[in-house]
Amino acid sequence: MTYQELQDTISSYAHRANAQVGSLIPRWIGWAGKRIAQDLHTADTTRVYKMTETDRNDGPFYNQPSDFLGMKRLRTTDDLVLRPMGQNEISRFTGAGTPVGYYTVADLFEIRPTPATDTEFWLEYWAELSVLTGANDTNDVLTRNPELYVYCCLRELYTWVRDWDTYGQADGKYKQLIAELNAAEETRRYGAGVSIQTTYNPALQGPTWGSY
Repeated sequence: MTYQELQDTISSYAHRANAQVGSLIPRWIGWAGKRIAQDLHTADTTRVYKMTETDRNDGPFYNQPSDFLGMKRLRTTDDLVLRPMGQNEISRFTGAGTPVGYYTVADLFEIRPTPATDTEFWLEYWAELSVLTGANDTNDVLTRNPELYVYCCLRELYTWVRDWDTYGQADGKYKQLIAELNAAEETRRYGAGVSIQTTYNPALQGPTWGSY
């Protein structure tokens, strides 16, 4: 599906001959892209980036990619996995050395002990979706799962017209699709019958991963 086809689909689902609806659809599509990127945890919203010395801001601080939304995993190129830390814990690692953990602050990663200049990392992260426009008329999610965009936009439409019953139907369908796609991705990565969950570990001041 293309950007124009998405607009036409939303307009047809609206069942309203209202010029203002048509003018609002591009805005709703933009909002939908941000919401889907937050909710969808599949290969379509995952990026892998090689972080090198050119990404270093200063000392232990590295710049995040411009489309960074959330961390999946950070490891050195020789497969040493860094663990997430809280601010208090990571501040105890002073000086230079082999990095063991990271802390996300604003638009930077703080990695300690401070890595040597030749240390490189593989950054796996959740990314923002590319913004749909007339010039950029599709992205991975719209190509593979256009109904996500449709129902996410319909939630905005029915909010705007204060049609709460139909909003509930669109919202339920959107959440169902998200849950199904995330579950399918989990099965693809870990196998059937395995659920990967995170819990907050106060000792580590970060998440603990477990299989259930």
